[in-house]
Parts: sequence; C-alpha cells; structure tokens
Amino acid sequence: MKTKIFNIGIFSAVLLLGVNTHAQERGNRQGGSPEKMIERLDTDKDGKLSKEEVAKAERGNLAEDFDTVDADSDGYITLEEFKAYQTDRRKKRKQ
Repeated sequence: MKTKIFNIGIFSAVLLLGVNTHAQERGNRQGGSPEKMIERLDTDKDGKLSKEEVAKAERGNLAEDFDTVDADSDGYITLEEFKAYQTDRRKKRKQ
C-alpha cells in the first residue's frame, strides 16, 4: 500500500514538472518579454529591429504592423516603440 501511494506521489510530481516545463517553453516560443524579443530578432545586434529582421520572424504579425510600430518612421523599431505598441494592443483587447 505504501509503495502504491509513493508511486502515485512520484507520478504526480513528474506530471506537474512536465506541465510547468511545457508552459515555460510555450511562453518562450511566443516571444516572452519585449527585451527578449528584440534580442532574439535583432540579428545585427544594433539594439533595434529593421524591416528585414522582422520579416524573418517565424510567427506573429509584427512584420505586417511594422509601419505602425515604427512611430518615428525611421525604418527601425526600438524597444520603446515596441513596448508602446504592446501596451496599445493590450488596451484594445480589453475594450
């Protein structure tokens, strides 16, 4: 009986660990924080995103919204512009 309870406990712990790991991996695939997303997409490491860098992104609609996100129309998306874009999108979703 003790062995059965022990095995159920071990199984439960492994199951919970697997679910947590999956959730973390899913969050990472979706971009994560704005800083991490800029870092991941910024292939030339200049601290901003060009249209070419954004076009190479596997997911999301940032390429479609590039001109909207690029608030100062300089051809690049900065961290500040990206954060403002995300804030605006969150506000629109809540409406």
